[in-house]
Amino acid sequence: TTRVEENSNDAHEASSKYIVGRLKELYHNHVLEAEKRYHLHFNFGLPTDGQLKDSEFDATPMVLLIGQYSTGKTTFLNHLLGEDF
Repeated sequence: TTRVEENSNDAHEASSKYIVGRLKELYHNHVLEAEKRYHLHFNFGLPTDGQLKDSEFDATPMVLLIGQYSTGKTTFLNHLLGEDF
């Protein structure tokens, strides 16, 4: 890899860490209080056992794309990836 690529990767990693850090801060300072006050984990069946842990923010995101046959799921993925999947 070149020096420019390394600097670009470092900048991307730093901005990703900053964004995840801010999301954690927003969650702990604002969202968590509302979750507790309105019992959202029980009323809406959120898929956690309570407060989100920092490891859940740090984990690689996963996305599930579901839909009926021939409704454009692959076309959507191809568009997001910018190439045929």
